[in-house]
Amino acid sequence: MIFVSETKISVISSDDLTNAFPVDHSFVVPADRNSGGLWLMSTNEMDLTVAMSSPNYVLAFGVHNPTNMFNLLCIYGDPTHQASTTIWREATNFIVQRSHRPTFLYR
Repeated sequence: MIFVSETKISVISSDDLTNAFPVDHSFVVPADRNSGGLWLMSTNEMDLTVAMSSPNYVLAFGVHNPTNMFNLLCIYGDPTHQASTTIWREATNFIVQRSHRPTFLYR
């Protein structure tokens, strides 16, 4: 699993990334003007389902094999901090609703 943030200011294209790593699936939150952009990439070994996304996060749940289920939070914080409260409230609600699973956070 690979999470990349701030893709808009990167000189690396999505094709460069997907060709550089052995990934089978990707989920993209497009950049907003000249900032942001999120990419979540995974292989067939990982079954990821994106539950929610925004310019600041991707919230997903995954299965590595039938007995290893988990929550995944990929957070790109709001540089102006205007949306920080909303981001963390939505992430917390996501975790609480699935509290029976371990949670991984990429930040």
